[in-house]
Amino acid sequence: MLLLSDCPERVAGLARGDWSDVHVDSLLPSDQVLWRALGTGHRLWRGTGHNPGPPGFWSRALIVAEAPSSQFDTLGELLACGLIRPGPTACVALPGRSFHGQRGRPWLSAPGNLHLCAAIPEPGLAAREARSLPMLSAVALVDAVRSMTGGALRPGIKWVNDVLVEGRKIGGVLTATQTQGAASARFSWASASTWRRRHPCLPRRSCRRSAASRRRERP
Repeated sequence: MLLLSDCPERVAGLARGDWSDVHVDSLLPSDQVLWRALGTGHRLWRGTGHNPGPPGFWSRALIVAEAPSSQFDTLGELLACGLIRPGPTACVALPGRSFHGQRGRPWLSAPGNLHLCAAIPEPGLAAREARSLPMLSAVALVDAVRSMTGGALRPGIKWVNDVLVEGRKIGGVLTATQTQGAASARFSWASASTWRRRHPCLPRRSCRRSAASRRRERP
């Protein structure tokens, strides 16, 4: 799996070997487009990482120290233009700005939290099956939180995109799919966020449910 990052020192465990300091122009054209759209404009390092999914599933992962805008929206635009090829792509932001949730509600990701976006061109799903993606993304986030806390936290789902612990929100997912008529999914993309240290900054009018962090919720 190809790794591209502007902060290799913060994700050293992801690479199988050393990181290489590279110029964006040395990348394949499709990766140049991806980095220029989602990177920060700072120095770029390239590495090779262990594939966390089934063998050969993930093609590349981008990890940025701070996302200046919504990775979810940018990935959707690139997918619509056919600019993400080949294979599933993961984008990880540590802190980030200009994110949004369901119905466009804005929020900021505080330092120490995690925000993951995944783009899957040609997922091989019938259009009807693609409707289950929001549910699957939320279940995956619940499983990840349980695993990372050794079972200390046992979150649940507020249908369909909020992840809660004892009634307080600690994360959420956002998904979208474009179909080819009624036959199949052309591409899908999703984002998942978990508030590991601090709950995000939310506008007062959007705070319908109290937010918490996983650190605060530990027994």
